[in-house]
Amino acid sequence: MKISTFKSCPKGYDALLVLIADTKKLKPALEKINLSTKVSILKEQLKDNGDMITTIDENRGKVVFLRLNDQKSHPDKTKTIRQILIKNRNLFGQKINILLPEGDDTCMDEWTRTVVSACMLSTNQLGKYKFKPNGLPRLSEVAISACGNTIPSQNIVDEESVVTVCQLTMMDLINTPSNIKTPEFIADHALKQGNQHGFKVEVFHEKDIKKHKLSALQSVSDGSSHPPRFVICHYKPKGRGNGKTLGLVGKGVTFDTGGISIKSSNNMHFMKSDMSGGALVLAFTELCARLALPVEVITAIPLTENMVDGSATKPGDVIGSYIGKSIEVIDTDAEGRLILADGLGYLTTNYKTDVLLNFATLTGSVIQTLGYQVAGLFSNNDELAEKLYHAGQTSNEKCWRLPIWDHYTDDMKSDIADIKNLSSRPVAGAITAAIFLKEFINDHPAWAHLDIAGVSFTDNEYGTMRNATGFGVRLLLDYVKNNLV
Repeated sequence: MKISTFKSCPKGYDALLVLIADTKKLKPALEKINLSTKVSILKEQLKDNGDMITTIDENRGKVVFLRLNDQKSHPDKTKTIRQILIKNRNLFGQKINILLPEGDDTCMDEWTRTVVSACMLSTNQLGKYKFKPNGLPRLSEVAISACGNTIPSQNIVDEESVVTVCQLTMMDLINTPSNIKTPEFIADHALKQGNQHGFKVEVFHEKDIKKHKLSALQSVSDGSSHPPRFVICHYKPKGRGNGKTLGLVGKGVTFDTGGISIKSSNNMHFMKSDMSGGALVLAFTELCARLALPVEVITAIPLTENMVDGSATKPGDVIGSYIGKSIEVIDTDAEGRLILADGLGYLTTNYKTDVLLNFATLTGSVIQTLGYQVAGLFSNNDELAEKLYHAGQTSNEKCWRLPIWDHYTDDMKSDIADIKNLSSRPVAGAITAAIFLKEFINDHPAWAHLDIAGVSFTDNEYGTMRNATGFGVRLLLDYVKNNLV
């Protein structure tokens, strides 16, 4: 998508979208676009007809006025504009001219980020496997100008474009069907992204996984015809950077049947999304490289399918792990924590990091607790938890802290192994899953686990069925920029 900034409001576009934050400041907007409509009439129309009205001007063509609640956060405004663009594709066409409200430089930068993100995300394509696409126009060119003499920053446009491209790439990977998106497919994708954007990618094949004794990962993959992969990405900033190192681990189950403890068929088709944590950490590693952020990033992504055949791990089996702890498998549908155990163990054993974060669509329990709007946050470090919470508030990718107190560990004790993979109690499932992961972080002092089961793949304006939301990229970016850069 071509996005350019201008001092004046150019002509020759399919539609002009005028954003209104304060109806008391309509006059500068009308003067900027040289529209003869009276301010009083426009105010009355907005009052009578809602927050969006359309008019036809002989010089400007289609002019759409969109009133946005100035009390809302910019992420909320982004969502509103994105929804409007998606639902009114025929109205806006492929080339759109956007006029921003008046404001100081900081405010202008926020508005610029808002419209760039909204425009680019509105092009999210779910129907790429259809024989006949729906034919509705998608934005291909955007011109941005502002009231007054301010020119929106092209640097802000370029940076926000990179952020949104990474978000879209992540969403496309999550939405890809699992017969295409195998562990091998994602590993190859990681190699291509690393080669293209300048970060190192190492891929362990099945023989390497066995050699390095990533036994928990291997056990989950035993029932699949697609061999597992273990991906390690390493982004190192040029020069010395600031010395900070971030460790990331993402769950990469490309399809989850539940294994022998098989899931109900009702919503099993959504389990292609069970690699959302892996897609998120890969996308963020790419983003750090593309923005040249001065923070070192080490990323581990264990990749597998959880399938059913005669070789599949069974409930009651005892398996190993990278750090040597034995695990009694109570339920093979609690497989995500098994592969994360090896990811966390490998990363903390072989790399020194200041902060360790893992992301996973881990439990249905977190959805019962927090719904589809908020991620579950678990941490052994109060300061880190607070900073992640604030990053979620700022980015509108919210998370809420849940406890991992010691008395929950009793629920994970096994008589025959060091730990079992599922609590025997049908309560606090998200918490006991976090307790399990904590056993494999090698006592890292600044670790957090985010359970994104409810927020990464759900109902939204992009389609009529659940699909990827892009959750997590902006939360991580806000956290890193404000705390590690």
